[in-house]
Amino acid sequence: MSVKEVITVLCRLLGRERAVTATLSPEIFRKAKFDRNEATAEFWKLLHWLLRLVNEDWPCEVTNLSEQIEYVKAAVCYYGYGFMDFYQLPADGTRGSQELLLVFSWLLQKIHLLEQLLNLHRMHVDDQASLCTCRQTIPIRSMERLDIQDGRHPMGMDVRYLQCLQGKLRFRWRSLYSVQQERCSALYKIHLYTRGCSSSQNFDHLSATETHLMQDPKQYTEFVQRLEHENMQLEAYLEWKRLEPLYWQWMIKDKERAMGDLTGQCEAVFLTQHDLEQKLAAVQARVNHERRRHCHVRLALKANSTSVRTKPPPTQHNSGSVTALEVITQLKAEAIALTKELQELQQLSKETLGEILERLDGVICIPPMQR
Repeated sequence: MSVKEVITVLCRLLGRERAVTATLSPEIFRKAKFDRNEATAEFWKLLHWLLRLVNEDWPCEVTNLSEQIEYVKAAVCYYGYGFMDFYQLPADGTRGSQELLLVFSWLLQKIHLLEQLLNLHRMHVDDQASLCTCRQTIPIRSMERLDIQDGRHPMGMDVRYLQCLQGKLRFRWRSLYSVQQERCSALYKIHLYTRGCSSSQNFDHLSATETHLMQDPKQYTEFVQRLEHENMQLEAYLEWKRLEPLYWQWMIKDKERAMGDLTGQCEAVFLTQHDLEQKLAAVQARVNHERRRHCHVRLALKANSTSVRTKPPPTQHNSGSVTALEVITQLKAEAIALTKELQELQQLSKETLGEILERLDGVICIPPMQR
């Protein structure tokens, strides 16, 4: 099979995402491989569109190429791309197509780009909710800690602006919480009123999607068409996984000719490092499996789901059913830990403020009113 056919399969997977740009074709990849300038703008647009989808920041009509380039550079930097040649590319999109092809290929492996796109357009018939108890902390760097001790904010930001942002965040959080409560109330009524209507062995009630389809049978045709399109995408993905080694051989072919036998050693080191990262990730997943959950769970009425497993099967690490009591218990433990951490930070800020006040003469500080 030729490389053109392999890239054609890849373009078929990406074809659904090309709504705002020109038609994607293997010719663009070929031009980018040989660093042709006419393919640069198309790759910038492609990366901008895909990264906004992956980050759940739905693409808008951004026609300014410089803004797209700025967004792509920021997103790629967030994912940890370390080659500075990419960040030094001009903002007018006149050159750098080969470097963009390398970034695109790097994203395929680093963030599993194709898999995320497939999951993004996945059809969900049941009622699901995202469950994430992973704790991501941002440590304070030593330079920032020194700035705080010296009484200087590292970015020179006004405290009143931070208070305004905190107020907006608190208001939006309450609005989101209210919407979630209304959604849970509506789903409870749907599950309660449709008892005995489902033929499933684990659930005896219908989901919101199934109820909507029963009320409007005309939606069945569109629903089936979407399922057929998703099956086509899955078939294309399976074909891509079968032909993927040919794509990587095509990517490193010219590099081997230019660098000689240095390339084989670099490839071996890369594979060794990749294997090491996979093993470390597997160990970390096993360690955090019992304490942290990051998955999507199906919402079901407890009184009608006695046959549902309360623990995931051994072969599924990110799926399964959990009860609300388990989540609440874990969240309470997290709240206690966060409260303790907040008290420690408040004490640190109090000590730092005291050190600053010792150097000020004739200044009286009045603490804020307790609410």
